Amino acid sequence: MESFALAYIPSNDKNTKDNESKDLFSVKVNINLWTQCGWDEETPVLDIGLMLSHLSDAQKIKLYLPFPVKKEELKDLCACLSKDANLLGAVFNEPYTSTDITTTKRAVVTKGISGATEFILYKLDFSSIDDVELSDYKNGRGTFLDFNPQVIKSSSKDNSCDKYYLRFRIQSKALKDCVREYQAPNRYFETLVNSTYMIDMRFNNTRSMDLSLVQQLTQNDCHLAPIEGLHFLLMSKVDVDVDANGSFTSSRVLEKDIWNKYVNLSDKEKRKTEDIIAYHHSSKKFKRDATGESEKGDIGSWEFFARLKAGKCGPMTIIPYVLLLILLNVISNLAFNILLTLLPQETPTGPDVGVQLKALAGLVVSFGTALILLNGKKLVAKLKTIIDILFVE
Repeated sequence: MESFALAYIPSNDKNTKDNESKDLFSVKVNINLWTQCGWDEETPVLDIGLMLSHLSDAQKIKLYLPFPVKKEELKDLCACLSKDANLLGAVFNEPYTSTDITTTKRAVVTKGISGATEFILYKLDFSSIDDVELSDYKNGRGTFLDFNPQVIKSSSKDNSCDKYYLRFRIQSKALKDCVREYQAPNRYFETLVNSTYMIDMRFNNTRSMDLSLVQQLTQNDCHLAPIEGLHFLLMSKVDVDVDANGSFTSSRVLEKDIWNKYVNLSDKEKRKTEDIIAYHHSSKKFKRDATGESEKGDIGSWEFFARLKAGKCGPMTIIPYVLLLILLNVISNLAFNILLTLLPQETPTGPDVGVQLKALAGLVVSFGTALILLNGKKLVAKLKTIIDILFVE
């Protein structure tokens, strides 16, 4: 699939030569992909976090998503982080606490007993165009999310922090392009009980982007944002086989009591985080400054690929195969009885052929009705696949 992209327009007062040696706008990106977690819905869930350093240096921030998305499919996550210190610490792996700033959508995050401000959480309101403005790219090929730094940043002179954090969730069926199921052409019976998925994620990867998109993000004072680091977490059930060719640096089991609040933003959601493994991949780049010391640099393009294999053998998968075996057994017995009645015999035995055909038709109708009542279209599609394998191939 195409690449995610983050671009920005610098502030007017930051384009002068006097400011070239100063720290300018930069971003740390957090991406959490929840897939094959044993939840009822099969659609992946994607969380994106943006740590915006030197926000005053940006006049406008533009995030490109390589798929169509609606406002209803976007949910803010900073609100739940600001309410739970344990969850905040688990997300950042630091002993952070937060304090809401009254009459605003901001929360100050501090570390330990020092009380020094680390950064500020901003709670996005996707229904407000002041916070986020959505626009389509090429009739739904992608979506732009435009953020206004002047709205995000605090206007209070007492707060000198220029580091802000945004985090939100995407719940869209279009995310299946990021986690695509692979149908092996010559392994029919294996794919009946196992599914193979390919994860293809890219960020600021101009090689995989439309040329018109690259031009739009790199011209008219617009620049691809410098990415100081990118942390990617893949969340999957423990029984899912994950192959990322050694790209993961670490893994851990999620603390279910903490993360349950994070994945269930409303009472309607019944997701569980028990036995879910978080696989961590990070990308960072360092460069030498004039004094010879290391400093963080732009990682540039980022891409990630992994292969997942998840079992799908359960009661609803086994039942249609059992029914099919019964049906095949009935057909074979019917064929034997018909042949038996056609052979010359002194005394005909067995029921009439017409009666047997009627009985077979009744069984076929009964089995078909049972399949539809059990799981509707999915089981019928699976049964059709098996029949194609046995009789067409």
